[in-house]
Amino acid sequence: TLLIDDSDTLLADLVEVLQAGGFAPVVERVGSADAAMSRLADSPWDVVLADPSAEGCDPSGLLPHMPSHVPLVLLAERIDTRAVVQ
Repeated sequence: TLLIDDSDTLLADLVEVLQAGGFAPVVERVGSADAAMSRLADSPWDVVLADPSAEGCDPSGLLPHMPSHVPLVLLAERIDTRAVVQ
């Protein structure tokens, strides 16, 4: 799992929740969309999780670089769906 976020707290919480659900996640956190694009080219990922409210994280810029079989999941407390759709 590739996590795009500017907080180590979310990483720890995510791993804890996945482990509680019986998963053994391997999660790498990057702090920006640019870093994520670099990592997307380096490794095969099962899923990319992104917090669109994180500084430097614009998931819409990732879409052209995402392999078609890898889902992009947006994580946020609140999200402006109109902005994401645009």
